[in-house]
Amino acid sequence: MKKRTACLLACLPAVALLAPVAWAAVPVALRETAAGTELLIASGDRRPVRFQRGQCHVVLGFALEEEMELGAVARGAGHIKGVGLLDPHTLTVATECGSRILYRREGDHSILTIAAPLLPGQKPTPPEKPEKQQARAEKAEKKAAAVTPAPALESASPPAPPQPLAPPNAARDAEFARSAIAEGLKEAAKPPAPDPAEKAAALMAPRPSQTEWGTEGPLLDLAAWRRQPFRAERDRLRQAEAAGEAVAPTARRDMLRFLLAWGLASEVRAAINPQGMTDDEQPLLAVAAVLADPRDPVADFLLTPAALRAADGPLWAATLLRRRGEMADALHYLPLANRALPALPADLARPVGLDLLSLATGRGLDGMAREIARTVEATKPQGADLARLYYEIGRLHAANKRAALALTQWDKAADLPGPHAALAAMAATELRLGNGASDAASLEQVLKRAVRDWPGTEVEMQALRRLATLAGEAGRVAEGLEWLRLLRLRFPDRTPAERVADDDLAGRLLLALTGPDFASQPLPERVALYERNRDLIPDGPAGWAVRRHHAGNLADAGMTTGAEQELSALLALVPAEEKLAIRLDMARLQLAGGDAGATLVTLDELGDKLGKQAPQAALLRAQALLLTGDLNGALEQVADQGDAASLRARASALWRQQRWADVARTLQALEKRDSLSGEEATKLALSGILSGDRDLASRTLERHGAQLGKRPWLAGLGTLAKPVPGEEAGDADLRALVEDARVLGGIVRR
Repeated sequence: MKKRTACLLACLPAVALLAPVAWAAVPVALRETAAGTELLIASGDRRPVRFQRGQCHVVLGFALEEEMELGAVARGAGHIKGVGLLDPHTLTVATECGSRILYRREGDHSILTIAAPLLPGQKPTPPEKPEKQQARAEKAEKKAAAVTPAPALESASPPAPPQPLAPPNAARDAEFARSAIAEGLKEAAKPPAPDPAEKAAALMAPRPSQTEWGTEGPLLDLAAWRRQPFRAERDRLRQAEAAGEAVAPTARRDMLRFLLAWGLASEVRAAINPQGMTDDEQPLLAVAAVLADPRDPVADFLLTPAALRAADGPLWAATLLRRRGEMADALHYLPLANRALPALPADLARPVGLDLLSLATGRGLDGMAREIARTVEATKPQGADLARLYYEIGRLHAANKRAALALTQWDKAADLPGPHAALAAMAATELRLGNGASDAASLEQVLKRAVRDWPGTEVEMQALRRLATLAGEAGRVAEGLEWLRLLRLRFPDRTPAERVADDDLAGRLLLALTGPDFASQPLPERVALYERNRDLIPDGPAGWAVRRHHAGNLADAGMTTGAEQELSALLALVPAEEKLAIRLDMARLQLAGGDAGATLVTLDELGDKLGKQAPQAALLRAQALLLTGDLNGALEQVADQGDAASLRARASALWRQQRWADVARTLQALEKRDSLSGEEATKLALSGILSGDRDLASRTLERHGAQLGKRPWLAGLGTLAKPVPGEEAGDADLRALVEDARVLGGIVRR
């Protein structure tokens, strides 16, 4: 336990980000009460945003603008062994293992009470009633009186100490102990919940092939070319290039390094021919491509083992992948990139560091993000760069559930120039919407302003994507599809990850358009809207589901030919294992159109490998055979099926074969699985009459009388269900029997 307590106390806060605003400290105090040791936090009206209880510790976090001040509280007292800070707003409290933990609020204080743990193996028992206590005392007195007194001891030795009495609930206590141990083992066996930061750290863990990364000298020591004034160094290198052929290659290489160190990446790219470049020029061209156009394939050199062994190789690899949008792969290089970042000139360390910072904040890597932010801040960013720094720090706070701090940073960024000011305004409004401090209309206004003010930038792309999502969430599917269409037209060169996200959004919107949730809109309008946005259908399973739903909508609208064409086109797209369900849809469509021959041909194309779809195929075949008049074939298909649809098909075939007793048994089985329609109830009553079971007919009419209503033949059915006149029947009875036979014939003919 001491080791666990020491480990918890070692969780001291990370160094805070350098921020332009200083906050007053939130006091934390300890006090002893009858209930236990209490920890008092002056949190105001803020409730905890994080409250985790462990066997030997508690984690309690608040969304505060001020930092907590521990002072003497850190040493602990009573049942609290010590108090530390995971971050400036999250406490970790080391306790006795098994302590009882309570939380409450009093005024402006949050109070955490740590009480003594229960004794192991013993549970608290409720107080006994007075009458039970008295009865137990009387029983003990009678038992003591019945015991024969022992003879006096001859020795004068002191009496042995009395043995403790066994507790009266020992069996219950033992059972409690066993269950508590079993429950503890069960809880201990559960895997811990994954932490996003731990997951990101696992992605960054070195692989066996990565152990040589960053072990050699740098690819480009760019800082060395910033030590002299620009003009003087440029003139010197020009003179060296003109000195003669012997020194010209070296002078050219130095000139390219000089230009790259001063941020002139486009000039370096223009000066190097990728087809005839030397080994010295290859890293220069690759880094220039990262800075000017990361999509250029020449930058892939930075991902090779030779480049990654250089001290700054992981730095350029991480920057390249970040600018290409391949975040997960870039994380592998982040620790070594962070180590190499301070060696860059300030003008390069600033944009590269901001890229690395966005990578760390996106994964919630608190400690590493703080280090990178300090490096970037040392370059004295201004204007748009400062706005991006505030924006990324806000993302870090938001990823770690520090909403108030995130809003503070984003609001500061929004007051500065640059595209990240617009991104910060969008993020702040989004967060306030989630907290209930804003509404969707305000967010929509901010997003539309971003689209207007920042055309062709990442700001416009993110705003269009969020507008499409927002419209879809509000049920305005047509508007969401229009925003998504504009996004695709404006940004055809999105990264693969962005394309996947947009395809997923398009699939959700189109699925809502073709699904039952959008059924309130007239079907012809839904079909027309689908055709307008057909080019947005994503590839893969999401797009296949959309096409199947649309084919169903066409069939419901009576556009059978269009539905068949949609399914036929889909069959040409999907792999073999996905064709079965689509062919069944085709068979249902053909059957609904009354084309039994085409239905049977489609079912024959399925073959024998139907798997779980075999019952559906058998039912469709039975229904098609009913249309062709092959009643025995239809019965053979559903002979072993007990679902409601198969029972209905079997009842139809038996009715047409006039096997009344079998019809009655089948409809009775159907009634146990599903409610009967009026026609099915009528057939059940008639089959009972025709098979001689008039009691069945009477019971059926009694149960379904309200459902059948005032149909003209209901009275005739009731008459037929009456008992047949016997030997003593008179003339009136015989006439009624003849009339009943006439009614029965009329009903059967119907």
